[in-house]
Amino acid sequence: MALYQHILIAADFSNHTDMVIHRAKALAAANNTRLSLCHIVEDFPLTDFAYEPMISVDADMREALLDAGKKQLSALGQKFEIAPNNQWIEYGSPGRDIVRIAEENNVDLIVVG
Repeated sequence: MALYQHILIAADFSNHTDMVIHRAKALAAANNTRLSLCHIVEDFPLTDFAYEPMISVDADMREALLDAGKKQLSALGQKFEIAPNNQWIEYGSPGRDIVRIAEENNVDLIVVG
């Protein structure tokens, strides 16, 4: 019996992403398991130079960040042969939303770089 049934890679698009995905793919192959990929565009507030009131990221910037992330995630998915229906990108809190995605998709291992 395989140790894992569904592995989720939480990609941050850093220099270590390829190495992390290679290792997760090896684990998936050893367990003959499903492999998925996600990225969370962090919902972080911006401050002004005097550290005064927080300025929210506006809707246009949010969409631009999501679009750029979708392109990067899709490119990783193609490079590492991870099907588009096993890829998720969202805007939010990485710590909270990676776990939520894992729970919603019956993931039993999250791999983070």
